[in-house]
Amino acid sequence: MKAKCQCGICDRCKKREYDRRRYLERREEKLAQNRRWQEANQEHLREYRRDYREQNAEVLRAGKKAWYDRTREERVAKARAYYAANRKERLAAERQRYATDPAYRQRRLDVAAKAREASPEPVRAAKRRYKDRLRGAPLTPDAETLRPFLLRDPCSYCGGPAGEVDHIAPVLSGGTGDWDNLTAACRSCNASKHAKPLLGFLWEVVGDAA
Repeated sequence: MKAKCQCGICDRCKKREYDRRRYLERREEKLAQNRRWQEANQEHLREYRRDYREQNAEVLRAGKKAWYDRTREERVAKARAYYAANRKERLAAERQRYATDPAYRQRRLDVAAKAREASPEPVRAAKRRYKDRLRGAPLTPDAETLRPFLLRDPCSYCGGPAGEVDHIAPVLSGGTGDWDNLTAACRSCNASKHAKPLLGFLWEVVGDAA
């Protein structure tokens, strides 16, 4: 593309400078005129924009995706900063809407159900981390790494298939989320042990077996 002349002496530069000054002098008048025209031709504008979107759908989609990719990190940072600064208000508003808007509540439940069906293990892991945070014992990174292997081990209490991970020292009794406080357990043993001390629960298992 040929660069614009910037000499300020030739006729083209003088014409451009004249047009710029004239526009600035009449800017507010032109803006008001444009607003009046848009208000009087709203239906025509809607039809024009709709036709333009239909005829240039691929171009617009590509431009939107390019803008999204280009500004993603900036928008994510802004969203996180806003949420951090307004977390309590946002949570209160969400709870209020969830409690008073049946349609919104149903949409949230449908989304959660689809997420559980599509990715059950990540959903279970998120629930587990949430419960661990409430109890003050989130799993450490090493424990998270070990957990998939424990799930394939037999139950440490009855020898059957495990499928769950138990805190050896119960969280309610001060147990931590470190890897050395975890063991494989089946659902039945995990639920039966609950917050009992390890030795007390093992005595119960031995007594039942006898």
